[in-house]
Amino acid sequence: METITFPTKLHIGEHVLQGLNRYQNQRIFIVTDPFMVQSNKIETITMHLQEQNELKIFSNVIPDPPIENVISGIESMASFAPTLLIAVGGGSPIDAAKAMKFFGKQLGKIEDLTFIVIPTTSGTGSEVTNFSVITNQDKGVKYPLVTAEIQPDETYLAFELVISAPRNITADTGMDVLTHALEAYVSTKANDFSDALCEKVVVLVFDYVVRCYQDGSDLEAREKMHYASCMAGMAFNLTSLGLNHGIAHAAGAKLHVAHGRLNAILLSEVIQYNAGYGKS
Repeated sequence: METITFPTKLHIGEHVLQGLNRYQNQRIFIVTDPFMVQSNKIETITMHLQEQNELKIFSNVIPDPPIENVISGIESMASFAPTLLIAVGGGSPIDAAKAMKFFGKQLGKIEDLTFIVIPTTSGTGSEVTNFSVITNQDKGVKYPLVTAEIQPDETYLAFELVISAPRNITADTGMDVLTHALEAYVSTKANDFSDALCEKVVVLVFDYVVRCYQDGSDLEAREKMHYASCMAGMAFNLTSLGLNHGIAHAAGAKLHVAHGRLNAILLSEVIQYNAGYGKS
């Protein structure tokens, strides 16, 4: 018997961030990266939070967040004692927030709290998964963290946040979405439900990723790719991933190449290997 759950509540559609105003009298800890603060983009989020909430922003997350980043975040959280955790950004802030939540609770430094994710890239699908990846910089190794305890409670898919993503990030994250869908589709844990998600994701990527690349202000294309990223995350949260991501994570820790780009470089080779191409 298999049990299938999609525990993260999704908020979608236009003006979705207005839903944040329902949180009142909360101590809100926001995890993000320096760019979101320096560009004032974080204000797009905070403007929808009511004034009676207390806010603290931890914006020190770096790409491929290292263990030290997580420890620093836990210490900051512990001194603030939040009741609500919000991760804003791409995969790195989301992964860091997940690790902070998990290890902070394990260490007895924070209590149970509501966990919300607002992705600003269309690639990782981390907003609906129980996966996180943390880096040991000294060893040049990425460590996966997989537990239901880091599954986000709610996700706000505000596709307007992705409009300003530059072309290279649009391309890299778009290939990450495609790789997620293809690996979930051929997983030994795949089922009819995950397959349906994967098939739709592939269609959306082929229809819209080039449009996003050519015109970042194309709202329809941005919306569809944002949803495709989330759907791919829902799929691989059921099935896990495969060789492509295994190699990409290992190589990324050593080479410091964008994760989605590594996936794209590897994808055709891994497909041929999995298909037994060239074997007698």
